[in-house]
Amino acid sequence: MNYLAHLMLADDSDASRIGNLLGDFTKGTLASLAEVYPDEIIRGIKMHRAVDRFTDSHEVFKNSRALIAQRGGGFLASLSISFSITIYPFIGMIIIISH
Repeated sequence: MNYLAHLMLADDSDASRIGNLLGDFTKGTLASLAEVYPDEIIRGIKMHRAVDRFTDSHEVFKNSRALIAQRGGGFLASLSISFSITIYPFIGMIIIISH
């Protein structure tokens, strides 16, 4: 799991951090989740999903993930992604600007 990366990309509020963490545990549309969670948490969930879509569809990520999976599996992939986003925070800015 890439919790560190999602926390690093969250807005500077508890609700945003909660939303960014909840992204891995919530199912359904943002509209259906808005009936349960406040707006700021919904924005965090939306950010989480955007980060996941961006990284999962990026060609460098796909190639890196395949290479890491051959050598150590999912945990190492998540660890390297979290480390990369922590070291290269401009990835988060690209995601934010693209919205």
